[in-house]
Amino acid sequence: MTRPARTRGSMAPSLVADVVARVGLPLAALALLVAAWQSYASRSGNFLMPRPVRFVRAIPDVLGSGEAWQALGTSDVSLILGYGIAVLAGVPLGLAMARSRVVNRVMGPYLDIAIVVPMAVMMPVVLMALGLTRRAQVAVIVLFAVPFIVVATRDGARTLRADWTEMARVFGAGELQLWRRVLLPGSVGAIVAGLRLGFAQALTGLVTVELTLIALGIGKQMIVYQSHFQSAQLFVFVALLMAQSVAFLGVLRLLERRVSRGGRAG
Repeated sequence: MTRPARTRGSMAPSLVADVVARVGLPLAALALLVAAWQSYASRSGNFLMPRPVRFVRAIPDVLGSGEAWQALGTSDVSLILGYGIAVLAGVPLGLAMARSRVVNRVMGPYLDIAIVVPMAVMMPVVLMALGLTRRAQVAVIVLFAVPFIVVATRDGARTLRADWTEMARVFGAGELQLWRRVLLPGSVGAIVAGLRLGFAQALTGLVTVELTLIALGIGKQMIVYQSHFQSAQLFVFVALLMAQSVAFLGVLRLLERRVSRGGRAG
């Protein structure tokens, strides 16, 4: 029995519903947020709480300020270095723990500790070891991000079907070929999920270390805004940081699509 062809009339309601779900609902939520913000700022009497109008007026000041972009760039260097190290260390370690019981037994307890214990408690140790330097910032970011990347990669690699590995062995695949042709392509979804989670943790580590111990970039700029009572500029700067984070996540989604296509082609 053949399914009837969809006409333009039947496709129109679904298209409208999709547009409403993707665009209308987020805009409605944003409007409610702005209305609640305006109501709270008007009734609280707190002069440090900027109203939405002041926020909008401060956008050109922040975007046109070289100090704001310089602060973001300074912190981004630490973020990229720390996150890159976490990825380069976390993905192979997670795959190795999934493939080897010995590696999993050796590293498993330390990984559990890293997941359970907040990494913020390690920041004073890192500070004493490396001082008030960028290296300390990078080390904190790595400590925040790498456990979650390892766990996601390990658990994803463990879900691979055993007959895939056995078939590869039958056709004479060595360990390196097994990693390239089976383990990596089969775990790409879990790896990218771990990369997203790891990036969120890396950003958390960056903001935490900037606001509490080593203010080199965004932390320093926020202190400047606070000391000059520039609350509207501070809100805009935080929004800019959030927008940058969303852009990074978009890059990870693009990477996921490309790697998935490459895995299917291989």
